[in-house]
Amino acid sequence: MRAAGTTPATWVRPLTRTPTKPMMTPTQPTQPTNRPRLRLFCFPYAGGGTWAYRGWADHLPDGVELHAIALPGREARMAERPVADLPTLLAELVPALRPRLDVPFAFFGHSMGAVLAWETARAVQADCGRSPEHVFVSGSPPPSLVSTGVQDLPTLPDDELVRRIAQLNGSPGEVLANAELMELLLPTFRADFTLLANYVPGAVDPPPACPVTVFGGDHDPRAEPNSLGGWAEFTRDTPEVCVLPGDHFFLHSARDQLLARVSAHLSARL
Repeated sequence: MRAAGTTPATWVRPLTRTPTKPMMTPTQPTQPTNRPRLRLFCFPYAGGGTWAYRGWADHLPDGVELHAIALPGREARMAERPVADLPTLLAELVPALRPRLDVPFAFFGHSMGAVLAWETARAVQADCGRSPEHVFVSGSPPPSLVSTGVQDLPTLPDDELVRRIAQLNGSPGEVLANAELMELLLPTFRADFTLLANYVPGAVDPPPACPVTVFGGDHDPRAEPNSLGGWAEFTRDTPEVCVLPGDHFFLHSARDQLLARVSAHLSARL
């Protein structure tokens, strides 16, 4: 394992929200590794950012370099307009990731990030002819059910949208109670929920030619455990399903168990 410490990603921040431009650097290693043997790219959940994966690098096998994907409309890219449709996001992500796929790689995504990880894996395979070593989808129902239950979220009044976000237990209460902060964050939440509400599983690109692990929480109302097996309809081979204790954000509450499983799979690919 590595010593503690992280290197934050840095970008020049425009002073006002601007139309999103192609992602010049959507990802930076959270802790650069000398001659990485594998890169793990982690995709954020709705309204989330690279901070969701803070500390992960210290728990991954030696030789694995973690890259947290930085999307428009959050953190250092807060001034950029968030992207509300998947095709536009993929058109920017794939070319930006391409130079970093010079070593074996894997994708991890939680909730909305699971959709992004899955579809990016398919798009990279079609574009570059390369598949990830492993795809980890976490906290997401199978693709056919992703839009279920979120269609109304993008158009809810602010107070109702904040209430629905609070029900998922992923945002600190002090953040949700800060009206000025939420005024900045809600456009990103709305864009992310719009992406999910309009998501239709792609029918063109084949599934990634790699193993898939599906993580779920045993008390997750968004991706109920009995729905996770439905991912098998979309994968090349039967995926591994791993149910951990927790609600929708077991990603944090059961982090050690989740990372142990991820690390075991990555170690086998080194």
